[in-house]
Amino acid sequence: MPKQLKLPKAMREWPAYLELDQVIRDFALVLPLFTGLKKPFIKQRHWDRLFDITKCESIKKAIPDADGITAAKLADIQECNPVKYADDIEELAVAAEKEEKIEATFNKVKDKFKETKFGFGEFKNRGKLILESSTTSELVTDLEEQQMILSSLKSNRFNKPFVQEIT
Repeated sequence: MPKQLKLPKAMREWPAYLELDQVIRDFALVLPLFTGLKKPFIKQRHWDRLFDITKCESIKKAIPDADGITAAKLADIQECNPVKYADDIEELAVAAEKEEKIEATFNKVKDKFKETKFGFGEFKNRGKLILESSTTSELVTDLEEQQMILSSLKSNRFNKPFVQEIT
C-alpha cells in the first residue's frame, strides 16, 4: 500500500481546501440519505412530506417511477440542499420503515379474520343460532391475541397513516 501523503499545515487553510473539504463532508452526510430515500417502503406520502419540508419543486421531479431513483432524480434531490434537511430526511426514512412494519402487521391481523369461520350449533329446535363451543374458545383466544396486537399498533407513534383503520 502506498505511503499516504499529508498536506502541509498551511494548505489546510486555503479556501480551495476548505471548500473541497466541506463538499466531501456534505457528500458523506447526503449519501446515506439518498440510500434511505431509495428504499421500497418510501411511498408517495413520504415524497409529499419531503416536499412539505423542503418547499423545493425539484422533489416532485425526483419521485421514483418504474425505473426507480435514477442519477437524474438524485440530482433533482441534490438541488434541494439535502444537507440543510438531513435530520428531517433521516427521520422521514426511519418513520417510513416503521410504518411499513405497522402496515404489514395490521394486514396480518386483517387477513387472519378474513379466513375465520364461525361454527353455529342448534338451539332448541330453532336452528343454528349459537356459536359452537368447540370453536368458540379458540376464536376468543385468537381475538384477544389480535386485540393486543391492535392495541400495540394503536399506541405506536408511527401509526399516523393507519390510525383510522386500526381504530
